[in-house]
Amino acid sequence: MNGETFDSWQAEMATLERGVLELSGADAKAALLELLKRDSVRRRQTEAELAYAQEWIQLAQEVGGVSAYSFDFERQELSWSPSTYALYGWSPDRPATVDNWLASIHPDDLSEVQEVAARALEHGTLVDHEFRIVRDDGTVRWIHDRARVVLDGSNRATRLVGLNIDITEMKLAQATTESVAKESSHRLKNLLSVLQGLVKASLTGKVDLGIIDDIIERIVALGRSQDIFLQKASEPIAISELILSQVHPVVGDAVKQLSVDGPPVLVDTAAAQSLGMALYELATNACKHGALHSGAGHVSIAWYVDDDAFSLHWSEHQQEFSAPVGEHSGFGTLITGGLLERALRGKVTRTYDHTGLKWSIDVHDIRRIIAQMPSS
Repeated sequence: MNGETFDSWQAEMATLERGVLELSGADAKAALLELLKRDSVRRRQTEAELAYAQEWIQLAQEVGGVSAYSFDFERQELSWSPSTYALYGWSPDRPATVDNWLASIHPDDLSEVQEVAARALEHGTLVDHEFRIVRDDGTVRWIHDRARVVLDGSNRATRLVGLNIDITEMKLAQATTESVAKESSHRLKNLLSVLQGLVKASLTGKVDLGIIDDIIERIVALGRSQDIFLQKASEPIAISELILSQVHPVVGDAVKQLSVDGPPVLVDTAAAQSLGMALYELATNACKHGALHSGAGHVSIAWYVDDDAFSLHWSEHQQEFSAPVGEHSGFGTLITGGLLERALRGKVTRTYDHTGLKWSIDVHDIRRIIAQMPSS
C-alpha cells in the first residue's frame, strides 16, 4: 500500500467513526448498514491492492534470484519468503529452521557461515559475506548474504532481517575472466621470449652486447608489468604492489635497503604501466651506479596525495657519492623523464645532492593516476 492509499484509507476510517457517533433516530440502522457496506468495499479494495503488490514482490524475488528472511531474537524463530524455496531448491514443505538452512551450506563454507551468523545473532553485527550452497540435486550456487539488526524503541535488538542474492552467474563470469587473463599472460610471455630471441639475433655482431642485455631486461620488465595487469584484469592496482612487482626482481636481496611509504591508494592501470617502467629504470640504475650498488646505501620510495595532486619520490642515500658531470640522455632517462611526463601529464624533477639521486614526479590532475582515494 502506498502513502496516498494509506492516507485515503485513514480518512475513510475517520469518516466512519464520525458517522457512527452521529447515528440516532429511526434512520440509524440504515445509515449504519450503508457505512459498513462502504467500509467493506474499501477493505476489499485495499486487500486486493496488497495482494497485487505481494505478487509483484514475489515475482521480482524469484526472477532476480533474491529471497528475504527474518530471525526473531526473543522467540529464536526463523522465517523466510516463498522465493527462498526456489533459490535453495527446497520443497515447499521444508520448515523454516536454522538447522535446515545450515544443512544446505557447502561443507567448505559451513564454519565461516556459522561464525558470521553467531556474531550477528550475539552481537548484532552487520552481515555481508558470500558462501556456496548445495541444492538437493547436487547443484552448487553462490549466495551473497546481506542483513542488519532491527532495534526497538529501547535500542534493543529484536530481529535480524536480510536478503540472500544468487550471484552464481557473476562468479562464473569472474572465473572466466581470470582464466582468460591467465591464458593471455602465458601467451604474452611466449611472445616476449620470441621477441628477445629476435632482438639478440638481429643485433649480435652489430652493437655492444651490453646494449642487447639492456634491451632484453626492459622487455622482461615490460612482461612483469603486463603479468600483474592481466592478473588484475581491468582492476586498479595498489601502488605498493606495483612498486614491489617492478623493483623487487631487480634489486633482489637489496630489497632490505628499501623503504616504501605512502597512503593506501589504487593506481589506474594505464598510469601503472608508465610508472612501472620508470620504477624499473630507477631500480636498475640504483643497482648499477647508485645507492644499491653496495650494501651501505639506501633508497626511500614515498608517495603523497594532497587534494587534487599526487607525487611520487625516489630518494637515494649513499655515503660516498659524486654527482655525475653532465646529464646522460639515454633511453632510461627518456622513460623516467619525457615519456612519463607525457603519459601522466606531470612534471618530473631529477636532481643530485651529496647523498645521491633525488627524483620525483608531480601530477596535478589526480584523476590521471589515482583510481581510488584513501578511505577515511
